[in-house]
Amino acid sequence: GKLDLNTMLPIKDYEKTDSYGTLYLTKEKQLPVRILLEKMLKESDNTAFNVLFDNVNRDELERLLSYYNLKENIEYPFKRLEYESSTNLVTPIQMYNLFSSLYLSTVLYAQDSEYILSLLSKTDFDIKGLANLPDNVTVADKFGEYYLDDSKLFHDCGIIYIGQGRFFYCIMMKDIEVEDAKQYIGYLVNYIYNYVIDTRVKLSILRNET
Repeated sequence: GKLDLNTMLPIKDYEKTDSYGTLYLTKEKQLPVRILLEKMLKESDNTAFNVLFDNVNRDELERLLSYYNLKENIEYPFKRLEYESSTNLVTPIQMYNLFSSLYLSTVLYAQDSEYILSLLSKTDFDIKGLANLPDNVTVADKFGEYYLDDSKLFHDCGIIYIGQGRFFYCIMMKDIEVEDAKQYIGYLVNYIYNYVIDTRVKLSILRNET
């Protein structure tokens, strides 16, 4: 209740990073929460993440991470320890917990969950194009990549909306170059989508026969 989408947050020099996104180039001294959320979720902008992170209560964040069974380092923007210890890596089941919580609004009000999912359906990562999905299919997804030194990580997780149906996918890749990882993820999401569609057709035929 201390922040709303129109609250202006200052952008400090130490929060700016060129690791991903272009917000670090901004001349603005402050931006509203709404714009920062859009930059973070739609463009995976790490500067936006850092600004928002600095305005979150650490105790509340720890409780939230505990609820989702996430063990991320609370100093994330400044120490990348989660990549130094395999015990702290995020898993697909943890991402499922997070996405299902958004979808079912177990933490946020329904309109706020829907707002976040709507932003995730407009990300710069074109999973629909990579997976060759139909125009009438919506995907709310979040991708993440980390390529530094010997680490090569590329992940994409999300909810695919097909008519009244919904299903979750999460693909995490290690030691694969960026462009190859994107192509593999596209192939796998296409395979998953077609498997679901084919299975539904078979079940529909079975129901009609019985």
